[in-house]
Amino acid sequence: MKRISLILILLIAVSSVSFAKKKKDKENKQVILFGVTVSLTDSSAFITEIITVDSLLTNKDGFIDKEEEYSAQLKSFLEKNYNVANHACAIFYDTDMKDINKKYKKINNRLVNKEKRNLKTLPKTEFNFTLYKEESEEE
Repeated sequence: MKRISLILILLIAVSSVSFAKKKKDKENKQVILFGVTVSLTDSSAFITEIITVDSLLTNKDGFIDKEEEYSAQLKSFLEKNYNVANHACAIFYDTDMKDINKKYKKINNRLVNKEKRNLKTLPKTEFNFTLYKEESEEE
Protein backbone atom coordinates (compact mmCIF):
# COMPACT_ATOMS: atom_id res chain seq x y z
CA MET A 1 0.00 0.00 0.00
CA LYS A 2 2.82 2.39 0.87
CA ARG A 3 4.48 1.56 -2.43
CA ILE A 4 1.32 2.42 -4.42
CA SER A 5 0.87 5.72 -2.62
CA LEU A 6 4.55 6.55 -3.14
CA ILE A 7 4.23 5.83 -6.88
CA LEU A 8 1.05 7.91 -7.03
CA ILE A 9 2.76 10.86 -5.30
CA LEU A 10 5.72 10.62 -7.68
CA LEU A 11 3.38 10.58 -10.70
CA ILE A 12 1.56 13.66 -9.44
CA ALA A 13 4.87 15.46 -8.81
CA VAL A 14 6.23 14.60 -12.26
CA SER A 15 3.03 15.61 -14.04
CA SER A 16 2.82 18.93 -12.18
CA VAL A 17 6.43 19.72 -13.10
CA SER A 18 5.78 18.94 -16.77
CA PHE A 19 2.61 21.09 -16.82
CA ALA A 20 4.49 23.96 -15.19
CA LYS A 21 7.27 23.60 -17.75
CA LYS A 22 4.81 23.68 -20.66
CA LYS A 23 3.34 26.89 -19.35
CA LYS A 24 6.82 28.37 -18.94
CA ASP A 25 7.79 27.39 -22.51
CA LYS A 26 5.66 30.28 -23.78
CA GLU A 27 6.36 33.89 -23.00
CA ASN A 28 5.40 37.36 -24.18
CA LYS A 29 8.08 39.13 -26.15
CA GLN A 30 8.47 42.25 -28.20
CA VAL A 31 8.55 41.07 -31.81
CA ILE A 32 9.52 43.07 -34.88
CA LEU A 33 7.71 42.05 -38.02
CA PHE A 34 6.66 42.97 -41.54
CA GLY A 35 4.30 41.47 -44.07
CA VAL A 36 4.59 40.74 -47.77
CA THR A 37 1.94 39.85 -50.33
CA VAL A 38 2.45 38.73 -53.90
CA SER A 39 0.18 37.52 -56.63
CA LEU A 40 0.99 34.81 -59.12
CA THR A 41 -1.40 36.29 -61.68
CA ASP A 42 -0.02 39.84 -61.85
CA SER A 43 3.13 41.78 -61.13
CA SER A 44 1.87 43.68 -58.08
CA ALA A 45 3.21 43.13 -54.59
CA PHE A 46 2.80 44.86 -51.24
CA ILE A 47 5.16 45.12 -48.30
CA THR A 48 4.52 46.73 -44.94
CA GLU A 49 6.98 48.86 -43.09
CA ILE A 50 8.79 47.17 -40.21
CA ILE A 51 6.45 47.20 -37.23
CA THR A 52 7.13 46.46 -33.55
CA VAL A 53 4.41 44.61 -31.64
CA ASP A 54 4.70 44.25 -27.88
CA SER A 55 3.65 41.17 -25.93
CA LEU A 56 3.37 38.61 -28.69
CA LEU A 57 3.18 35.11 -27.27
CA THR A 58 6.20 33.10 -28.43
CA ASN A 59 7.24 29.53 -27.74
CA LYS A 60 10.70 28.34 -26.70
CA ASP A 61 11.77 28.05 -30.37
CA GLY A 62 10.93 31.72 -31.05
CA PHE A 63 7.81 31.13 -33.16
CA ILE A 64 4.80 33.32 -32.48
CA ASP A 65 1.45 31.79 -31.66
CA LYS A 66 -1.34 32.26 -34.19
CA GLU A 67 1.07 33.41 -36.90
CA GLU A 68 -1.63 32.87 -39.52
CA GLU A 69 -3.80 35.53 -37.84
CA TYR A 70 -1.25 38.23 -38.65
CA SER A 71 -1.03 37.31 -42.33
CA ALA A 72 -4.86 37.22 -42.35
CA GLN A 73 -4.91 40.79 -41.00
CA LEU A 74 -2.80 41.93 -43.94
CA LYS A 75 -4.85 39.98 -46.48
CA SER A 76 -8.10 41.39 -45.10
CA PHE A 77 -6.73 44.93 -45.18
CA LEU A 78 -5.68 44.61 -48.83
CA GLU A 79 -8.99 43.09 -49.90
CA LYS A 80 -10.93 45.88 -48.19
CA ASN A 81 -8.78 48.90 -49.10
CA TYR A 82 -7.12 47.96 -52.39
CA ASN A 83 -9.61 45.49 -53.90
CA VAL A 84 -6.81 42.96 -54.09
CA ALA A 85 -7.76 39.31 -54.21
CA ASN A 86 -5.77 36.10 -54.57
CA HIS A 87 -2.59 37.44 -53.04
CA ALA A 88 -0.46 35.12 -50.95
CA CYS A 89 0.46 36.77 -47.65
CA ALA A 90 3.42 36.01 -45.43
CA ILE A 91 4.91 37.62 -42.36
CA PHE A 92 8.54 37.72 -41.33
CA TYR A 93 9.53 38.38 -37.75
CA ASP A 94 12.40 38.41 -35.30
CA THR A 95 13.24 39.84 -31.91
CA ASP A 96 16.42 41.50 -33.23
CA MET A 97 16.10 44.68 -35.31
CA LYS A 98 19.37 44.04 -37.15
CA ASP A 99 18.20 40.59 -38.34
CA ILE A 100 14.76 41.82 -39.43
CA ASN A 101 16.34 44.69 -41.37
CA LYS A 102 18.47 42.16 -43.28
CA LYS A 103 15.40 40.10 -44.14
CA TYR A 104 13.48 43.21 -45.16
CA LYS A 105 16.20 44.46 -47.51
CA LYS A 106 16.71 41.00 -49.02
CA ILE A 107 13.01 40.49 -49.76
CA ASN A 108 12.55 44.06 -50.98
CA ASN A 109 15.50 43.76 -53.37
CA ARG A 110 14.32 40.39 -54.64
CA LEU A 111 10.83 41.64 -55.41
CA VAL A 112 11.98 44.81 -57.15
CA ASN A 113 15.21 43.79 -58.88
CA LYS A 114 14.95 40.07 -59.53
CA GLU A 115 11.22 39.50 -59.94
CA LYS A 116 10.51 42.99 -61.38
CA ARG A 117 7.38 43.46 -59.29
CA ASN A 118 5.47 46.71 -58.84
CA LEU A 119 6.08 47.02 -55.12
CA LYS A 120 3.90 49.25 -52.95
CA THR A 121 5.06 49.93 -49.41
CA LEU A 122 2.29 50.21 -46.83
CA PRO A 123 3.31 52.82 -44.23
CA LYS A 124 2.60 52.36 -40.52
CA THR A 125 0.03 55.14 -40.67
CA GLU A 126 -1.99 53.14 -43.19
CA PHE A 127 -1.54 49.57 -41.92
CA ASN A 128 -0.41 48.28 -38.55
CA PHE A 129 -0.57 44.77 -37.11
CA THR A 130 -2.73 44.50 -34.02
CA LEU A 131 -2.10 42.09 -31.20
CA TYR A 132 -4.23 38.98 -31.69
CA LYS A 133 -6.23 37.85 -28.68
CA GLU A 134 -8.44 34.82 -28.56
CA GLU A 135 -12.06 35.41 -27.60
CA SER A 136 -11.58 33.72 -24.22
CA GLU A 137 -8.73 36.15 -23.43
CA GLU A 138 -10.87 39.24 -24.13
CA GLU A 139 -13.42 38.50 -21.41
